[in-house]
Amino acid sequence: MESAESAILMRANLQAKKNRPSFSHGKVCDVFCSGNLIEIGFLSGRCCNDRRGSCIMCDYGAANGIRPIQEYLVEMDRILEEAAPSVHVLLLCTNGSFLDRTQISQELFQAVLERAAQSQIEWIEIETHYKDVTPKKLRQIQHLLPNKRIAIEMGLETTNPVYQSHIIMKEIDLAAYERTVALIQSFGFLAEVNIMVGLPFLSPKEQFDDAVRTMEWAFRHGCGLVVFPMNIKPYTLLMEMFRSGHYQPISSWMLPLLLDTLSGPQLEQVTVAWYGNREEIYPETQERAIFSRSCPSCAAEIKRVYRQCSETAAKRCWHSFFRGPAGAAAAAGRTPKTRFPHSRRIRLSPSMRSIFPI
Repeated sequence: MESAESAILMRANLQAKKNRPSFSHGKVCDVFCSGNLIEIGFLSGRCCNDRRGSCIMCDYGAANGIRPIQEYLVEMDRILEEAAPSVHVLLLCTNGSFLDRTQISQELFQAVLERAAQSQIEWIEIETHYKDVTPKKLRQIQHLLPNKRIAIEMGLETTNPVYQSHIIMKEIDLAAYERTVALIQSFGFLAEVNIMVGLPFLSPKEQFDDAVRTMEWAFRHGCGLVVFPMNIKPYTLLMEMFRSGHYQPISSWMLPLLLDTLSGPQLEQVTVAWYGNREEIYPETQERAIFSRSCPSCAAEIKRVYRQCSETAAKRCWHSFFRGPAGAAAAAGRTPKTRFPHSRRIRLSPSMRSIFPI
């Protein structure tokens, strides 16, 4: 049940979005390439959570309605035709939830997956809200993509129910979410969860510890992980908090230290996203996202680590994670206990030192 405090934050978040421009006229899809991954975002309508005012840090943006299906398909064909031969992962998403039929119709959904099935790309990933995952939709995916490795990526952000209710406000029921993970896995698909680092209203230690606990939960349940360092995005309540001095960008060091709590096999299952490697800017207003921060001496080296985690280690054991030794170890909960480092001297584990020599 929505609390009075949550209702106030959601109204304030909607107010922050009041003057947000829609996506540029004529823009049908967003495209992003990173290493062996290509992401195609079908711009359509508006995310249900964005419409409610929840997710005070999120800005999926809003499209001017829904375009004719053929326009999306022509653009998808062009993108796939121009994709580099090295692309092995295709991420299908929208500015919300790909399995939400108010954003992606059944007809478009089927046509997009048929094209994905015809491509040479081995892994297909679908980003969606967990509430939109049903046995019927998973059976459709299984039928339309018979010879592909499939992952369903879902936002989780945190497993803390208080933070879910009063900061995220996406109405995530962890027990129901866990059942959805099990349902996805029962089809032989990988369940991949998005985890946020740097929630507002928390101290750096609380942010760090919450991310560790959420990662431990994901490993125990045999999930892949996509870790998002908090971005301060335009037209969000979080941006207004930053401007008024009530929120500061997280330190870029937090993520390497967080990854250092993982074993080598676990580290291979983590993708790092939105770490400053992609720009979000509104041309009409020049408003843009603010990323995590570090001193100039460390910035280039830390970004290199982020890039390596997102392009090299992640996806390397994508399929074997679910059935192999790494998945079994993660499911057994073999995640090191974590103490937040207060010292300026940082000691990294051997697995992290191999990619981040200090």
